[in-house]
Amino acid sequence: MIKKSRKKLGAAILAVGVVSGAGVAYSSIQSPEIKTVYSHASWNYSYGSIEELAQDSDLVALVTVGEKISEKSVDHIPMSDFEATVVKPIINSEKGQKISITQTGGLTEVNGEKIKMELEDDPLLVPGEEYVIFARKNDNGTYAILGGPQGRLKNINGKLHAMKYVTKRVGWGNIEVKGENLENLKSKIVKAKKQK
Repeated sequence: MIKKSRKKLGAAILAVGVVSGAGVAYSSIQSPEIKTVYSHASWNYSYGSIEELAQDSDLVALVTVGEKISEKSVDHIPMSDFEATVVKPIINSEKGQKISITQTGGLTEVNGEKIKMELEDDPLLVPGEEYVIFARKNDNGTYAILGGPQGRLKNINGKLHAMKYVTKRVGWGNIEVKGENLENLKSKIVKAKKQK
């Protein structure tokens, strides 16, 4: 009986050793944490109002951001494409329509090290979040949000907010939308687009 207990104890110690060794081996093969590097952009145009954004847009809609569907580098600048679904159409969009939004930022390699690069004042889109976007259609069929952070309003509990009110990373901009109802904003946008 003592021999059986010793065998069980030995097996238990061996099992713990194997499991803890596996944990050490697993943690040593995991990829290292990817560092985020913030880059600065000089926007070629600063929009003065929602109406001005609407006039320059090919598409305006409340969208839910889906998964990142691709990443590429253009002249060593990472670009990410996100799938998005139109929840509420406003201009040139349909409910349920799937679009791809191209945004500057994503994974890239610098001196052999993988990094995540983002524009400091234009955080990458986040899957699951909702935004009203003011976008222009690219030649390849994807959409680009106009003016970086100026061209999207985050939906928080049914109220829309300019990005400068959502994150400290965006500390500037002329778009004065804070806690506004979508229906009120929609009428301003549609009216502005008709005036163009």
